[in-house]
Amino acid sequence: PWCGHCKRLAPLWEDLPEILAENELTTTVARVDCIEHRQLGRRFDVTGFPTLLYFRDGQVREFRGKRSAEDFVRFAMDRWERVVGEP
Repeated sequence: PWCGHCKRLAPLWEDLPEILAENELTTTVARVDCIEHRQLGRRFDVTGFPTLLYFRDGQVREFRGKRSAEDFVRFAMDRWERVVGEP
């Protein structure tokens, strides 16, 4: 939550649930401080911030696109970048 990238992403991240709903996507959006919750960060191989993960159908996918509303919507609609592991 303290790095410049995280601070720049914060306003969009707050609006993301509404943006996804407008696109008829029912996706839960959450935020975790992996400095405070180090074990969770290690579990999902978080090594940089912000790391954006999408959990679906028993798999974890990492978002690596542009940090824009349009790219988040495309990603949530199955345009996944790479598999990270299982939750």
